[in-house]
Amino acid sequence: MKKLSVKIMMAIVISAVLIGGLVGGISLYQSTKEYIGVAKENLEFITKENASGLEKNMNSIKSMTAQLKACVLEEMNIPGRFDELKNSDEKMNEYEEKLLVQFRRIVKTAGNRSGWIIFDSNTFQGGHVVSIFDREKDGTYPREAEYDIRATGYDKGDWWAKAEKNGTYWTNPYEWKAWDATIISYSEAVRIDGELIGIIGGDFVYSDFEEKMKNVKIYKSGYMILMDKEFNYIGDKKIISYYKLDNGWIIGGVPKIKEMYVGMTRIKQIIWLVMGLGLIIIAGLAIVLGKSITNPILNFVEKFEIASKGDLSVSVEIKSKDEIGLMGEKFNSFMIKLNEIIRKTKETVKNVSEENIELAKIMDNIINGKESDVDLKEKLENGIIDLKRATENIMDNVRTQTAGSEESLAGLEEIAASITSIKETIKETQDVSKKTVEKGKNGIENMQNMSDKIEEIDNSVKGTNAKIDDLSGLSNNIGEIITAINALSEQTNLLALNAAIEAARAGEAGKGFAVVADEIKKLAEKTGDETGKIEKIISNIQNEVKLVKTANDKVSLNVIDGIKVNEIVKSMIQEIIEGIENNNKQIEEVATSIEEQDTATSEITNAISDIVNQSTEIEEKAILNSEISEKISGVLVEKLGMVEKLAEIASNLRKEMEFFKTGISENKNLKEK
Repeated sequence: MKKLSVKIMMAIVISAVLIGGLVGGISLYQSTKEYIGVAKENLEFITKENASGLEKNMNSIKSMTAQLKACVLEEMNIPGRFDELKNSDEKMNEYEEKLLVQFRRIVKTAGNRSGWIIFDSNTFQGGHVVSIFDREKDGTYPREAEYDIRATGYDKGDWWAKAEKNGTYWTNPYEWKAWDATIISYSEAVRIDGELIGIIGGDFVYSDFEEKMKNVKIYKSGYMILMDKEFNYIGDKKIISYYKLDNGWIIGGVPKIKEMYVGMTRIKQIIWLVMGLGLIIIAGLAIVLGKSITNPILNFVEKFEIASKGDLSVSVEIKSKDEIGLMGEKFNSFMIKLNEIIRKTKETVKNVSEENIELAKIMDNIINGKESDVDLKEKLENGIIDLKRATENIMDNVRTQTAGSEESLAGLEEIAASITSIKETIKETQDVSKKTVEKGKNGIENMQNMSDKIEEIDNSVKGTNAKIDDLSGLSNNIGEIITAINALSEQTNLLALNAAIEAARAGEAGKGFAVVADEIKKLAEKTGDETGKIEKIISNIQNEVKLVKTANDKVSLNVIDGIKVNEIVKSMIQEIIEGIENNNKQIEEVATSIEEQDTATSEITNAISDIVNQSTEIEEKAILNSEISEKISGVLVEKLGMVEKLAEIASNLRKEMEFFKTGISENKNLKEK
């Protein structure tokens, strides 16, 4: 993997090359453009200067041809003369002789070497030609022999066919043995009223001009050439500057490109030299700048490697105020904050681990009581399991009491049949009691909601206090129930006493009633004894619960949500208490009704009915208490497992945190705390 310094230097060098190449390219383009422009202007000047000489000769031929044409048409345009010449060979010969004189004069005056007209044999009978050529040393212009253009097939040549078709035509240079030279011919059609008379024209020696173009040197080895309309030419790779002549020919100047731009080559060499020196300077700067950037970054890498091994006491020495310096400040600030976070995390993990261990011991003691083998300063003698056992004993005693009361009530069924109004009152009392039971069930549902809420609290540790409060409330309820039983027992004793008094008043008639009253009194005394035992057990449970609550106060701060739910449950339990109080008021109304009846039988029957009802209610409450105790025990056992697992996790986390070293001073702080 490439080092960062190499990458940075490569990026700088590449950027410099691109910038230098762009600047050099633009400079080269501009200088080349200007140089080429000047070279092209110079080339165009040379081309035009030489083209003007050729064009002068060509214009001379065209001008002479126009004069010859005018001579031919001057006489033929005389009315009737054209038809006369067409129909008379003799007249045509006379006409040719006259034209010959005029042709010699015009050709000589124009300084050309030839002039001619070939009459069309389709228009004039026989072959008629007026053609003169300067081929004698004495400067005379002898006439060429006549011939029939159509019969000889010469009319198939381009000089005739294309002139006939297009009006004018310039031939390509060709060799003519009569002059022993390369010549160019110009031909032009002559017509009268659209009818072709013949082809007229002239010639000039191209060899002289060609020799002249060879003597023209463009730069070192460039020269002038002549191309056809298709730009056909042969030679080295050249650039051409051309000039188009009136006849469609093109004269061009064709220098070799390498010679034309020889000055440009020097400019290129200078630009490449400057670019090379610039790249060397830029490469040096790139190395210096790369080192100044990569050295601090390598220092950062070294510090990060140290920190990755757990040593968080590292810091970076700041030597600059640029972005690297700012990054160093942020790194040092981050390491300081990270040190503080790790230190606090260690403290928290340690405290959580210790608290979870202590909480697990307390919960185990709450569940198992004296059977728990945990080591606590204030250990409970009786736990929830003991509470459940005591409740079961209460249920057995209450069932026994209920059975006795039912037997007593069976003996009084005949008497009870006569007091319908009392039954109706008791019926109302039962209705109120049922409503009270329903509210008690709502209280159970709210307690279940409290249990669900506690399960949602962090790792379920914070719910212990709410369950203990609930257990304490249930214990208080049982105590209130015992108080109610005692009150009923005392009331039963009072009723038994009144019954005995009434039996004594009745004499022999009241002896059977006296026996029943005595049995009721014994039953009330037995109930009082059993209630006293229950009070001792409940008192012991309440004392133990208070000790558990005191030990769990530290945890209660973390279960505020559970306490709020518990308050709702307390409110519902209070409604149950109010319902029981309403039930007591109904019972008082029954007692008042019995007093109004003024009969001992009614009082005894009502008392026994109350005992049966209260015993049944006590049994239901005891069953409910047993179920709640079992649920609380199950929840606490489940949470105990979670607390132990949390303690294990905290211990493992504490070991993991020992990987980080946060400095000597901070380690001392940890030991002191």
